[in-house]
Amino acid sequence: MIQLREDIAWVRQTDDRQQVLLADRLAGELAAAAARAGHADWWLAEPIAMAIHRFICDEVAGRVVGAEDLCRLVTEALLALGQEDVAMTYRAGCDGTEIRLDQLVTESGGGFELAFFRQLDVALTEATGLVRLRGLRSCVMRLRGTRHWSAGCRQLAEEIIGHIRRRLTQQAKPVQVQMGD
Repeated sequence: MIQLREDIAWVRQTDDRQQVLLADRLAGELAAAAARAGHADWWLAEPIAMAIHRFICDEVAGRVVGAEDLCRLVTEALLALGQEDVAMTYRAGCDGTEIRLDQLVTESGGGFELAFFRQLDVALTEATGLVRLRGLRSCVMRLRGTRHWSAGCRQLAEEIIGHIRRRLTQQAKPVQVQMGD
């Protein structure tokens, strides 16, 4: 059996998927929350993210933390440091809905764009709070029926993102587009 590195922490999502907790990604989320709170050059993002990551690696059983627990932990750390506005902005980003675009392709019949966009509209209508999008690349490649990314894939990805932005703007919902799988 292969031994996992001791400096890897995991976040368990609400659907029981686990993702590696990357300190630099968390730092980016903190910096974005600080910018939304009005702090353009906020220098605390990286040290806080590294401290949270180290805490989870050293103190949390199995180095796995639930997504809600991570959000609470980061919020409490920010509050302890007197960063109430950043903490509330970060907390607001934790609440919301995650839409897996790659799963929508499967649910819509596995490759028909019109059925996919219909499923997507239903998911966007039901979404609450901040909307997070994942699986764009694999979604596009399934819809295109290809194994390699092409100019057509890039065009379809841009169409999907444009469609999502228009729908969420019409519904007055905030959106955070993440193109990674």
